[in-house]
Amino acid sequence: MPGNSDETRVRIAALRKEYQEQLPGRLRELEETWKSLAGGGWSAEAFQEFHRGVHALAGSGALFGYPGVSTSARALDLQLMPLGSGPPDPETARRVAAGLAAIKEAAVS
Repeated sequence: MPGNSDETRVRIAALRKEYQEQLPGRLRELEETWKSLAGGGWSAEAFQEFHRGVHALAGSGALFGYPGVSTSARALDLQLMPLGSGPPDPETARRVAAGLAAIKEAAVS
């Protein structure tokens, strides 16, 4: 059924385009959330939301044509797993910010 495969390709292309368009905003939201968390606005709920966002990028990046986003987000996801009990120390905050920068760089390369 060639029509179905053509339709599927068109739908996949549309989903990739939508992901590409939404990615900068998602990254901006994650950066803003982390700045707040690391800057004294710690909340377990906000941290969990932040972690979920990073985890989602780890799972979705490669699927939508951004394997570097997945790789960088997965590395950050692993760093975030032991956190959550309170505000990060300065070194941890720096590492997380660097991880976000790596995701952002992967998104544009």
